[in-house]
Amino acid sequence: MLIDASMTHRVAIVGAGPSGFYAADGLLRTRPDLRIDLIDRLPTPFGLVRAGVAPDHQGTKAIVRQFERLLAQPDVRFAGNVEIGRDLSWEELQAGYDAVIVATGMVIDRKLGVPGEELPFVWGSWKFVAWLNGHPDFRQGPDLSAVKKVAVKTTAAKTTAAKKTTAAKTTAAKTTAAKKTAATKAPAKKAAAKKTAAKKAPAKKAPAKKTPAKKTVEARKAPAKASASASTSAAGSSSAATTKAAPKKTAAKKPAAAKNTTAEKTTSKKTTAKKAARKTVGSGS
Repeated sequence: MLIDASMTHRVAIVGAGPSGFYAADGLLRTRPDLRIDLIDRLPTPFGLVRAGVAPDHQGTKAIVRQFERLLAQPDVRFAGNVEIGRDLSWEELQAGYDAVIVATGMVIDRKLGVPGEELPFVWGSWKFVAWLNGHPDFRQGPDLSAVKKVAVKTTAAKTTAAKKTTAAKTTAAKTTAAKKTAATKAPAKKAAAKKTAAKKAPAKKAPAKKTPAKKTVEARKAPAKASASASTSAAGSSSAATTKAAPKKTAAKKPAAAKNTTAEKTTSKKTTAKKAARKTVGSGS
């Protein structure tokens, strides 16, 4: 029996499910000197976590690791397969412990009050999930040999629908937040774009400012061209003057040549006259 007169500050918790373990944990945090016994009619602890949670929800079932650490303490014990009223009376329980906590849960499905729920082939979620988890009270599963159609609506389906709804709401909220953020950032982006455009504008107009430089270069080149053309013109003028001066020299030389020609003619005439005179003299003698 669990009752031991030598132990003091003993607490009995009827029900070794999540509520019983949470109660034991809370007591030990405030009174570490307590001796606690967890009593359950099932041969295994953890109650609803073990038998009432669908097998595919292992994340939810992981809480048993915390309960196992609690059971590993020397002042906490688990008494399974003990049913109050069958194996132990309430009077004996109250006499053997300083305090008794009842932490049992529902062992049947809650009725919804809908037509047809009393039919033999209608199973509640607790009964169906307990059968899936191997609960000793539901070893016999539903007889579906004469059933043509089966409709299953479990907590898992509701959870999946709730997750989808939550995901949709989250996506919508994120989209709305993104739109608001984009709307908030839009003026800043426009201002930054204007500043960038304003900074780039002088760089684009810079080539237009180079035109005076070209004009200056061309202006610098123009005097050179003018001087070159002036030099050419001067050279042409000097050559023309030289050419024009040449005829003057030729014209000046012509009278001398004419004088020489006249002198030659006069000399030839004199020579001819002399020859004629000689011939006359010769013929006279």
